[in-house]
Amino acid sequence: MMFHDGCFLLQYILNRFDIVDVALQSWFYSNDASMVRDIFLLENQLPWQVLDILRSFRSIHVGRFICQCASSFDAYVEFDKSPFVLDEIEYKPPHLLGLLWFYQSRLLNKPTESRTIDLPERDMIITSLPQCKSAIELAEMGIKLVANKKSHFRNMGISQGLLSGKLFLAPLVMDELNAYWLLNMVALEICLQGTSLGDQLFVSSYVYLLAILMNREEDVHELRVRGILHGKSSNRHTLIFFKNLAQLISIPIQYSFLMAQLEAYKRKRWMWIPIHKFAYNNFKTIITVFPIIGVLVGILRTLLSIKQHQQ
Repeated sequence: MMFHDGCFLLQYILNRFDIVDVALQSWFYSNDASMVRDIFLLENQLPWQVLDILRSFRSIHVGRFICQCASSFDAYVEFDKSPFVLDEIEYKPPHLLGLLWFYQSRLLNKPTESRTIDLPERDMIITSLPQCKSAIELAEMGIKLVANKKSHFRNMGISQGLLSGKLFLAPLVMDELNAYWLLNMVALEICLQGTSLGDQLFVSSYVYLLAILMNREEDVHELRVRGILHGKSSNRHTLIFFKNLAQLISIPIQYSFLMAQLEAYKRKRWMWIPIHKFAYNNFKTIITVFPIIGVLVGILRTLLSIKQHQQ
């Protein structure tokens, strides 16, 4: 049974890039939406050993297929992401979903800025730090949401400038298919807890952070304005999806580290934050009142000048 399923799956991938029989091609195209969705369903996964053996009989662009699928998440790059060669990566995938997770988490090139936290320190942070603020509350604090150029979920963090900070996140296209894939990658990471990859839960960290940033539909709109969220999914639907998914996730290590960075920012800017919050919430009033004050000052100076001349 697995042999036939594996042949069918590889034939579907082959159809994406090579010429196949017209009748078979027509069938794949007419069922493509359901096929590409179900291929990454956790409970549908075939052991990688089966696919790997079958690949030895014919060259199949599995790496290119994974890159093409991952492009669905990205709002900025072209259709095909940079492919990777399966024989050169330091990871033996359990199945195709594991390969998509591995690539989208960007474990290929581990950036130095994405630190992890030792478990004792992580536990201390979870119990001592408050939950992250919503997107609008972060803006009030002077932390600007910035979309990364790439959509790999691993690349997120907080940087501090002279008077403000930035929270970097991967941009995400939200539609029904991507929501389905996110759900299954989170389910896979839940299964990875307690394994050697249990501290690499970057998809869960990304989803959990987005869920925390969303308390109202206005927060979802703010994430869209900042270029973090894209797609036709409504603000309400997006809010409900992330809030429900976050309930399945234990607080990930990477999220805890971001909270530590946020707390450090708050301690350093404790005096500046109330001023920035006032300016942020009263910006329209300020830009309206200041020109009026300038006009009044000008009139007052003119009156004083006329009075001095009269004397």
